Amino acid sequence: MQRLVILLFLAAGCAADEYGSFVILSNQAPTDPSVCAFIADESALFITRGQLSIASTSSYVLNPLFASRLKSEAGKELQRTVALHGARIDLTVGPIEVIENGQGSVIDIDPTDPELGANVAGITKFETLFSAALPPNGGLSNASFDLVPRRVVDAIIARAQPSATRIVHAQVVGAVEAFGDLQGSEIIGDPFQYPVTVCNDCVVSDLGSCALLDPATVARVGNPCNPFQDGIIDCCENATGGLSCPAVSTEPPAFK
Repeated sequence: MQRLVILLFLAAGCAADEYGSFVILSNQAPTDPSVCAFIADESALFITRGQLSIASTSSYVLNPLFASRLKSEAGKELQRTVALHGARIDLTVGPIEVIENGQGSVIDIDPTDPELGANVAGITKFETLFSAALPPNGGLSNASFDLVPRRVVDAIIARAQPSATRIVHAQVVGAVEAFGDLQGSEIIGDPFQYPVTVCNDCVVSDLGSCALLDPATVARVGNPCNPFQDGIIDCCENATGGLSCPAVSTEPPAFK
């Protein structure tokens, strides 16, 4: 009986050691405005709340900084290194705020909604994969993965009908559960929550007609991981009525 109690105590201690043995500290900002690259450093710049323009053709990308709580004796660090494999994502969409002609309204999303409600497979509930190694003893590691799929943005557009005169701000909160492998067993990190606003009056700066744009204009190109999130990209209106991003002047050269 005493031996059984000891074994149960050891098993419980091991489980407590492995579950929640790593955390996501923050969503990092790129260290170089032209490259989607990061430094595994707690003092590096980070973003506390995301923005995603409805003009984006791709998902919102999360760039988490991971930190390990596992301990290791000297020389045995590899045995206590977590092989990060991916994350399980649960999104909560809404409310959606709409402002038109100075009047505001709110569209609530019912949890049972078949497209944007809770646990809709592949849209609000899905698994995203990546690969990174997280060493023990306070070790840090970077990764990148999709948090808000483009299908969510399309569904928000269909519900809210944004336009030049109809401003839309949709709240999307991602609950992230990252997972990996430690010596042949799955290991799960602490939950991480991150909010993203999907909007049609953010990130994109419209400089007007491309034909009237000063050729000397140096356009801002946006976030290197996704030009339409967490930054500013300058665009101009082309001859077909769409936006050219980043903005490039089509003004004909002056004759000398």
